[in-house]
Amino acid sequence: MGIIGLIGVSASSRRMGIGQSLIDQTVRWVHEHGAKQIIVVTQGRNIPALRLYEQAGFLTQQLQLWYHKWFDQ
Repeated sequence: MGIIGLIGVSASSRRMGIGQSLIDQTVRWVHEHGAKQIIVVTQGRNIPALRLYEQAGFLTQQLQLWYHKWFDQ
């Protein structure tokens, strides 16, 4: 199994196909190394990331809600 931990593209370089290229290369590499699936986790509010993964053929498998609370120092 392959796991995508984090893909990030700087704001000034977005909408140039870089994220799609990173995903395509990752999928190709993982497949060439024998993995049968790839898991990726992203934030539900990150609509551009969700669209990018869906366009690359990823399907939603699970939805979780995580709550965080930060305390001021």
